[in-house]
Amino acid sequence: MGQPPRVAVIGAGAAGLATLKALADAGVPAVAFEATDTVGGLWVHGAPDSPAYRTLHLNTSRTRTQFADHPMPADWPDYPDHTRVAGYLRDYAHRFGLLDAVRLRHTVVGVTRGPDDRWTVRTTGPHGTSDVTVAAVVVANGHNRVPRPPAPPPAGDCTAEQLHSHAYRGPEQLAGRRVLVVGGGNSAMDIAVDASHT
Repeated sequence: MGQPPRVAVIGAGAAGLATLKALADAGVPAVAFEATDTVGGLWVHGAPDSPAYRTLHLNTSRTRTQFADHPMPADWPDYPDHTRVAGYLRDYAHRFGLLDAVRLRHTVVGVTRGPDDRWTVRTTGPHGTSDVTVAAVVVANGHNRVPRPPAPPPAGDCTAEQLHSHAYRGPEQLAGRRVLVVGGGNSAMDIAVDASHT
């Protein structure tokens, strides 16, 4: 068994895996906690709490998104879909031996700072609750993991069905409807395109 971890990473998506790799390259022992049963984070369509929808794809080119030490295959489309990106992240974790540091199905339920400036990370997992104490914590839990509806809610009454992009799974949800997309971010643009084809 290796050294006890000095850093805890919350999440094993793109940012969490890149953090684990950087720490390993620097010789810093680390552990990552991933709530789901696989690495890949928000790119894993169908994973609990993932906002990935069936038509999700990169909105920056693969050459601008890929890790420098693990290029995406040259024969892939310029803007790969979620299946390819999730697979790419799994391959990255395998290639650099990161999976040994990832505890799957472990949800972080608390992080507390002790009087010695060390951090205790409490998780629940397949074998119950456990704690690990580390010098630092990196939060990489996915900036789109939790939906953020408008606050305060828009004034007036709306009789139309309202759907947050986090609950969107595919264009079949839009079939036969007039659709108003509110917002201009990446998900909004993807959903607007899906609506135009549906």
